[in-house]
Amino acid sequence: MILNTLFSVAFKNEIGKYEIKDITIFEIKDMNFLFDFFNIQLVDGSLMVNFKCPICEKWHGFTYQAVDLFKQELIISGCKTLGVPVVFIGAREKIENITKRYNQINGSMYAAF
Repeated sequence: MILNTLFSVAFKNEIGKYEIKDITIFEIKDMNFLFDFFNIQLVDGSLMVNFKCPICEKWHGFTYQAVDLFKQELIISGCKTLGVPVVFIGAREKIENITKRYNQINGSMYAAF
């Protein structure tokens, strides 16, 4: 069985748009900040995601099992205060599809003001 170790991370920026970057499972150990105010680490088989929320400006932390990257299509982390998705981790195609919809909705909301 061949595992694809490449995955993407999308992070909602301060203007409400998602930025997407690609990373491999092997790069996580050396990764400090993939985005501003975003940290992802692999520690003892756990994937630790910490970020300063662009919505409430508090730091949120989530821990997942590293194997979840291969088992789940998409990992979603969000604002613990408001429940809004802030981070998507998974296959680039899935992330592009979902963030495209969110970016369109956010763009429509900003255009209304």
